[in-house]
Amino acid sequence: MDKIRCAILCIDDDPIILQMLQFQLKKHLSVEQIMMEFYTDPKDALSIIHDNLGGTIELILIIVDFQMNKMNGAELILNIASGPAELKCIMLSGQANDTVVNQLKSKNLLDAFILKPWRENELMDAVLPILKDHNVL
Repeated sequence: MDKIRCAILCIDDDPIILQMLQFQLKKHLSVEQIMMEFYTDPKDALSIIHDNLGGTIELILIIVDFQMNKMNGAELILNIASGPAELKCIMLSGQANDTVVNQLKSKNLLDAFILKPWRENELMDAVLPILKDHNVL
């Protein structure tokens, strides 16, 4: 069995969205090489991100909603911006602020924005190149 090499964190305050993300990601990705974690609380995810920086498993991707209760996705991305430069961010949302999304993109803090409801191939078209760049696929 292969060793887990990297991690993907998905953050959305809707558990149904997280279940769908989990289903779609596991359908296309090797769970033997990629750890996938799912959080409904962005503050819990932020704590995990900061606690695991420099760990043995490289966090390479977060997939985050924009509109959440305790912290929006843009705030979460800005909070982790001081982390590893290789960390990539994809935002899934039906309610994002275009100005904020464009600001994140102009600062190279957001790699893709996907409107909800998304199509599975659209999600994978954003995720797979990031994993290929990290030699995970």
